[in-house]
This record gives sequence, structure tokens and C-alpha cells, in this order.
Amino acid sequence: MKRSAVFNVVWVLLLAGMISGCKGGDGDSKPAKPLPDEDVVDYTTASCEFKADEGQAAATILPNVDLVTSYFGKKFDRNLLKGVLSASTTETVRFAQLTNVTFHSVSPFKKKSCLMASFLPEASSFYQTKFDSVGDSTLGLYLSPKNGLVDGANAEAMILVRRDANRWVFVHEFMHHLFSKEVQLINKTDEELKADVKQAIAGLDLAESNYKKSKSADHGKIYLNLIKRIAISFPEILRRFTLEEMAIESVLSDNLTEGRFTNVPVNQSINGAAYIYQSAKKAESNLNAVLTINKEAQQIILELSAKLTADEKLAFEKSFTDSDTNVAGYKTNLSVLKNRAEKKLRDSDVDLDKLSTGFAASNLAGFNPNDSSNESTNNSSVGCAHSHGADKFANDAGQILRSRQKK
Repeated sequence: MKRSAVFNVVWVLLLAGMISGCKGGDGDSKPAKPLPDEDVVDYTTASCEFKADEGQAAATILPNVDLVTSYFGKKFDRNLLKGVLSASTTETVRFAQLTNVTFHSVSPFKKKSCLMASFLPEASSFYQTKFDSVGDSTLGLYLSPKNGLVDGANAEAMILVRRDANRWVFVHEFMHHLFSKEVQLINKTDEELKADVKQAIAGLDLAESNYKKSKSADHGKIYLNLIKRIAISFPEILRRFTLEEMAIESVLSDNLTEGRFTNVPVNQSINGAAYIYQSAKKAESNLNAVLTINKEAQQIILELSAKLTADEKLAFEKSFTDSDTNVAGYKTNLSVLKNRAEKKLRDSDVDLDKLSTGFAASNLAGFNPNDSSNESTNNSSVGCAHSHGADKFANDAGQILRSRQKK
């Protein structure tokens, strides 16, 4: 995952480990007695189910490119993902390095968990500090050169994982790298997109007031251009953060269900389904806010019809029509993934009421997708600093846009 709480460099994973047993870790050659599925509710055993070298060898050279379009129009090289689906954790790391990303380990999440990822070189104190700064419950963190690494020293991307992370975390982070490698729809950094939305929202009230007083074309175009920046940049922020997280969890779950994704805790996808379910509700609300403000813009265009040139009118209309089309497509994908996630959770006897009110279901090992639960449990924000930072910005922006409807 590729951005920090301030949005510029960190991607982080929202997964605590759902597991079904423990085989020992940290060089212990005697596997521990497996635990029954129903008894496994603790993150501490998440990295114990598979040893680091358990799994197949990965290819020694990069395969031919097979670029595919996934959920929400996200593109990635499917052959690079295939290269790690059945690999061991050590081979996952080696193969991933062929794509110009390096792995380093940071301090473990739990004291008693198996340190499966301890074979990785330890991150420098600089990166350990950076990892610590994004939250005590973060499990993985992706640093992308496209957004500028924090010390400017590395030309390659970097993934940091807890020493007690399980392989799902490794592959999830690697998928962020695969998405990051591809050309974005909008050639702007995450920080630039954020600034677009922030500045546009800050100017909306004044622009609206000036336009309503004058009804002039000049004031109308200022108003429309601010809405246009939101209509273009805000959905892309959602697409790069919340929707990308949903896409990754869905792709991994698909591959797990179809038997291609191996050497990971089989119940890990339940955590992913919970994250998808929660994220979908938030993202849907924010996408609806974009559709609403687009209607506001279309009303202004109608009012200014006689005062805009034909080219100006056509350009504005196209911008908001294109935005509506993109958002509608995202909502369609979102609805499908949300319904699938809800079915998986119900089939797994997860209490959706508890999930919706901020309480982790008993069989979600340390997972809680909300920020509002009791922090004393140390489970309130397990896994996803990337999502937390992005979600906060998106939800704040969405709330402001939604509040305009009540004026």
C-alpha cells in the first residue's frame, strides 16, 4: 500500500491474520499441535501456520507481460501475481525483487506470535520510525518511488512488514506494487489529487455566493471549474485508496477460492470480506456525494446556457458526464463486491450488526475495520494506515459535500 497518513508515500494493509493452525516458527523444526478452526481467534498464531520456506519455488526470470483490468478499472500484470500465488514466502520475496521492490522487516505486532518474516533484513531505524509513525497496529507498508520515498535515497520501491506477518500480508502489499507500476488514469500524484480536492472545496462557498449574486458567466465558470476539479480528482482518490484495497482483497479471495492462492491461512479472506463490506459503505456514500455535486454543476450549465460559448458548454458537459459515467461504473463494481462480501460474512456466521457498530466479531482475529472501538484492546485500527489516512480525508471531504445538500 503506498501512502502515509498525510497521503504521500505509504500503502498499508488492513489485515490481522485469520488462521486455522500453527506449525511453529522461528526455526523450530518441530511443528506445534494444530489448533481447531473454531478455537483460533488470536493474531498471535497468524504467522505460525506456514513456515517461510513452505511452498513452491517461483520463476527465476520475469514472465511475459499479461496486463489485465481488474475491479474499478485497476490494471496490473497478471503474470506477476501468478508468479507468487503458490510460492513460499521466501520465494515470494525473491520473485518480487525482480520487479524492483525490496522487503524489510520491522518490529512484530504481538509478543507471542511466530516471527515468520524474521528472515527479512531488518529495516533501518529511519524506516522503523516511519513505520511506527503510521500506527501501532499497522501490519505492512508500501513505499512507492512514484510518490517519493521518505529519505530520497532509494530508487526502488520498498515493502515493510511486521516480523510476525503472514504471507497474505506480503502478497497484498505486492499487489499494491503491481498497481503502482501501471500508468494511472490521471497523471497526478496522490498529494496533487488531494490538493485539488482540498482547494476546490475550500473555494466552493465563496464561488457559489459570487455566482448567485451576479449570475455572470465569469463567476459561473469559476464555480464550475471548482466543481470540475472535485468531480475528476475525488473519485480518483477513492479509486487509488479505498477501492484499490477492495480490489486487492477481492482478487486474492478469488484466487484463494479457485485454489490458486496457497500457503496462506484459509480463513484470511473472511477478514478481507469484512474490510470490503465496511469500505463499500463508506465509499458508496462518498461516490454519491460526487454525483450530487455533478448535478449542481449541470444546473449551473443550464442557467448559463446563453452566456457560455458552444465550446465552453460542451467541455463542461463532457467533464461532468464523464465523471458520472466513471462513478456509476465504480458503484456497480462496489455493489457486486459488497454483496459478495456480505454473503461470505453471513455464511461465516459473522455478526454484521457488531461489525457495523465497531465491535469485532469473535472469529475475526483481532480485526476491526472501524476506528471507534476501545483502543485498550490494541485492535482498533489493525492493519491499514494507508486506508485510515485516506479514509479520513475522503470522509471529511464527502461530509462537506453532503452537507451542501442540506443548505
